[in-house]
Amino acid sequence: MGVTACQDPHEEPRTSLGRPPAPRAPARPFPAARRPPPRNQPSRLARIKGPRRNLELKARDRDHARSLRVCGELGAEDQGTLVQRDTYFAVPRGRLKLREEPGAAATLIAYERPDLAGNMESRYRLVEVPEPAELREALAAVLGISVVVSKTRRLFLYEGVRIHLDRVDDLGDFIEFEGVAADGDDPARFGALLDSLRGSLDIREEDLVRESYSDLLRPT
Repeated sequence: MGVTACQDPHEEPRTSLGRPPAPRAPARPFPAARRPPPRNQPSRLARIKGPRRNLELKARDRDHARSLRVCGELGAEDQGTLVQRDTYFAVPRGRLKLREEPGAAATLIAYERPDLAGNMESRYRLVEVPEPAELREALAAVLGISVVVSKTRRLFLYEGVRIHLDRVDDLGDFIEFEGVAADGDDPARFGALLDSLRGSLDIREEDLVRESYSDLLRPT
């Protein structure tokens, strides 16, 4: 009967051919699973844009009925009447307001513009607000409300310009033009058109208003 040799436990193990086994490569950890982004949905960074820009003008409306007639004669598109309430908050720079309209989403509007009589450029940001009452209370608690502006607005569109025929509570009737520039466009290109509309609606130098409605309503 043959004798089986015992392997020294301190000796390196060998294969059946007498050679030591090849060293094993260290296990590589599996990479963390990455969830692919949803299709047709931009990333959060892609949704962040700079301020929008427009060229605007504000004036008192001496004859509201005539202004309505002229907008129709120009062929401006009548977009109907909007009922708006703008709550302005006390901020150290620019203006911040929460706009609420029946049947429409509320919008937080932050904007800066010079107080000039005539054409002036405005830079603004719009944020849709799903819960306006909660936001209004939160901002009022930390900033304070400076004034609330309530108005009805007859809106017309004419060659890229918004024409607002506004009736503002406690202030009266006004006309506004807003030439809304596309991304990367210069709103100054609306200058000639705003001047032409000013002539059509018979807006005189003394009719021009440099302040916002909030400034006109705010106690001096």
